[in-house]
Amino acid sequence: MRQSMRGISPVIGTIVIVIVALAVSMGGGIWLSGAVPAFAMYEELKVYSSCIENSNTAVFHVKNTGNGEATIDAIQVNGREPTGNGWSATSTQLKPGDVAMITVTANQYPIEAFSPGIAYDFTISTAAGGKYPAKARAP
Repeated sequence: MRQSMRGISPVIGTIVIVIVALAVSMGGGIWLSGAVPAFAMYEELKVYSSCIENSNTAVFHVKNTGNGEATIDAIQVNGREPTGNGWSATSTQLKPGDVAMITVTANQYPIEAFSPGIAYDFTISTAAGGKYPAKARAP
């Protein structure tokens, strides 16, 4: 009982190899050109200015350097949440390239006041789960 063993025809095999090679080269070209990140929307906040102005007020300037919208929804001071409305911003929704000024009020946090000479850690949180740290030292 001998069965005839046949594969695919050489023409079909060649066509399949050419199609796979074209798909791989096109995918590599797109990846190398950087087009893939343009389709992926992401937020990225950059704190480019942080200052504690007095014992009760800290001011930050942040810019959305990502290509997606960012929504600021919380700010922590030394890992602690405010007991009231401890911060305000010129805008909480930042489109790509937008800049916002954030003012943090110490007496709304458990620390009550910014003590002179002490460095404080601030964490700006976004609705998408991003955490962006900043530091400032009280004068």
